[in-house]
Amino acid sequence: MIDELNRGPAVQLFGDSIVAIEPDKRLDKNDQPTKTTWPIHILNDDGQIAEMRLSPHLYILAAINQADVSIEPLDVAFLRRFEPIPLEPRPDIVRGLLGASGNSLDAPQAPGDVVEAAVRAWEKVNERIALGRGPDFRIGHGIFLSPDSAPADVPEALNRAVSWWKRIASHVQEVFFGDLIGAGVVFNESQDGAGYSIVSTPYGIDQKQQLVAPNIESGTIYAVLRQVAGG
Repeated sequence: MIDELNRGPAVQLFGDSIVAIEPDKRLDKNDQPTKTTWPIHILNDDGQIAEMRLSPHLYILAAINQADVSIEPLDVAFLRRFEPIPLEPRPDIVRGLLGASGNSLDAPQAPGDVVEAAVRAWEKVNERIALGRGPDFRIGHGIFLSPDSAPADVPEALNRAVSWWKRIASHVQEVFFGDLIGAGVVFNESQDGAGYSIVSTPYGIDQKQQLVAPNIESGTIYAVLRQVAGG
């Protein structure tokens, strides 16, 4: 298992194993070499170059983050050795595990109402991120899943919603760094006082705009979620 495959020079690190990982270049099902088996060269325990061949029973699972600006580009021929499996944000998983109610966004009567508001706000944030920056920059459902059990009551749900939202907001601020309007759109800014707003502040003889965030605490988070979700 390789995490952050494109964080470094993967092609150089794989070396001649790039060829050896192909199915027809491995050993047969009994781990015996064939005419097309391709060796890779490694250092043995004595520090000498030795040949090694890969079993067909070896599986390589690698993860990449295509939205990270500090990553290395991967060679297309190298990527063809892998079967891509895109990971999409899954609201249904969050709703199922955390007991979202599916109810309207009125005052929460049960913990599932808070979960529902958080999921709807997250869905809207992802929709706007996809439009403003691209789908690779969306936020995955993993931010909700620690712990991956439903909150026991409304106070616990509100406290967890504060934690969820702080992570969501931090991601948005990073993705839209320097883009005040873009971040405001994602947060569904307005002047109703419940959520985010863009205000003008005197700066010498000029006016400077800034995005003002609401207080994020258990007593205010539900209203913030409703405003971001457009409810």
